[in-house]
Amino acid sequence: MLLMKLLIRSIPLLLTAGNLLCGLGAIFILSAPAVDGEAWRQAAICVFAAWGFDLVDGPMARKLGVESELGKYSDMLADLVSFAVAPALLAVKTLLAPAGVFSHLCAALFVLCGAFRLARFARLTRDRRQLGYFTGMPLPAAAALLCGGALFAAPATPLVQLLQAVGVLLLSGLMVSPLKFPTSRHPSFARSSPILRGLAVAATVLAAFYDVRLLLILFAAYVLAGLLLTVRDWTSRSP
Repeated sequence: MLLMKLLIRSIPLLLTAGNLLCGLGAIFILSAPAVDGEAWRQAAICVFAAWGFDLVDGPMARKLGVESELGKYSDMLADLVSFAVAPALLAVKTLLAPAGVFSHLCAALFVLCGAFRLARFARLTRDRRQLGYFTGMPLPAAAALLCGGALFAAPATPLVQLLQAVGVLLLSGLMVSPLKFPTSRHPSFARSSPILRGLAVAATVLAAFYDVRLLLILFAAYVLAGLLLTVRDWTSRSP
């Protein structure tokens, strides 16, 4: 009985470990001496698989009543590896490397802004998280856009390299911006949250076996939703 309780309490941490291992897998793949288009695709799949684990570890902890500080900070560290370091490395390997020091600095900025975004989220109280929106683009969404953009644009021309660097700067800014991005608790789709979460996981699996770049469209729509939500709030406050 005690062993069963320990196993149940460990489920969210095991899911978080899956997130971290997927991120490490992407880094290991990209660290190989010879990296080609198939390796880039495999690394992106690892990042999206990490996203699948990240979608369910928090809700699972709440469902089982085993939320803890250990779980929260473990999740943050896993997210930093899987959604900041791994995508930045993918961008460097696919597009940014030939563009010089500036592009490497852009990738480093993405990691720094991702770390700040995670730290800011950790400071939010539970009540603030129930409001139905994030302040600043969530790191997993920024990572998905970065990975999708890198695969979509590779192989790179000088113009594409410049656009990619600008895109990395834009994503970095969105993560630390005051813009609002809807969560699954947002009133617009709170009742269908479990369905949306399941569809998100299904879309990730489908993209992994078909074309990872398909998720680029979905996350671009999410960015647009964040911009529209922010504009709506601003206009509703104006006299």
